[in-house]
Amino acid sequence: WASGAIATFATQPLDMMITRLQAGSPKPLRSSLGSISVFWRGVTPLLVGQPLNNALIFLGYGAGKRAAERSSEGSAEQLWSIFVGGCAGGFAQSFLQSPLELLKVRLQLAEGTGAPAAGRLNTSALLAQLARPARSSGSMLALPPLLSHGLIATLARDVVPHGVWFASYEAAKSSLHDRAMAHGAPESSQLSVRDQLAAGSLAAVAAWVVGYPADVVKTRCQMEGSSGSFAQAARQLYSEGGVAAFYDGLFLKLCRAVPMSAIGFLAYELIFAELVRRRQDVGD
Repeated sequence: WASGAIATFATQPLDMMITRLQAGSPKPLRSSLGSISVFWRGVTPLLVGQPLNNALIFLGYGAGKRAAERSSEGSAEQLWSIFVGGCAGGFAQSFLQSPLELLKVRLQLAEGTGAPAAGRLNTSALLAQLARPARSSGSMLALPPLLSHGLIATLARDVVPHGVWFASYEAAKSSLHDRAMAHGAPESSQLSVRDQLAAGSLAAVAAWVVGYPADVVKTRCQMEGSSGSFAQAARQLYSEGGVAAFYDGLFLKLCRAVPMSAIGFLAYELIFAELVRRRQDVGD
């Protein structure tokens, strides 16, 4: 959690810029934001949810990896197990991540809305507002925005792309290991830190190329005044800039996601190896 929290906090200004680009904010940051601390608006919900989010994601990855290790099939079938595990982890964490990111988006965009109360908006007041059930066109009460706005887009962004993320990581590790063996390394050797970081970086690029359009739609669904409809947000986005609009801000997203993915996978591998070693010591 600590490494993820540090990485999240350090790269939050990039996330602020990404959100504003995705929202189509016409104002430059310098003219619409005051204190430099505003660049960290919305970081609290992410930090609060990060331990459970990471646990759910890597639980799915671990299950897929164990299934792949038990499989006697070829590498393609093993990657499929890891892909499915990643999708399962992404699906599970989406139901927590969506409301957290709704809070984040509203807080990040509040400074640029021009509304007098925007600057005074705080997390607790926003949470109470978004948790209030919305009345539908009929007499029935609809789900509160906290549970509905952006959920479909979050699932679209996090299910298949997480499968791609983990499967790409394993494929990159396998390729780099084969290359190391071709240069004389023994088959049982572990990847170097450099190669592990490279595998994590490549995985992030593959995952976000697949998932980024849904991330842009998610931001549009979660903006103030949005109906929360995935289809409506996608149509509006396409009318503004065609297919290219769905990738607005991708470079900044990769600048943030690539190092976080590389460090996250490296930390996972080091901790996993240490746990295996301790288990073996106990068994001996």
